[in-house]
Order: sequence, then C-alpha cells, then structure tokens
Amino acid sequence: EAHEVNHSSSVSTRKRDGYFGMSCNIGVEMYKALRSATTLHAARTAARAIERSVPT
Repeated sequence: EAHEVNHSSSVSTRKRDGYFGMSCNIGVEMYKALRSATTLHAARTAARAIERSVPT
C-alpha cells in the first residue's frame, strides 16, 4: 500500500510539473506578443509625432 501511495504522489508531481512548464511557456509567448505589440504601438505613436512635427 505504501508503494501505491508513493506511485500516485509521483504521478501527481509529474502532472504538476508538466502543467507548470506549459503555463510558463504560455506566459513567455504572451510576454513576447505583448512586448512586440507595445513596440509596434510605440513605433506608430512616434511616427505620428514625427509627422506632426515635420513642417509641411
């Protein structure tokens, strides 16, 4: 019985580690997407500001 308990505990640990790795990866992907979106937005804002400041 002790062996069985140990086995189920190691299975749940593996599941938890797998889930943590998955959510961690999703976080990294979201961070990359957010960072590139922020950069894109900043570039657009800068382009608009430059357009306004350039005398026509």
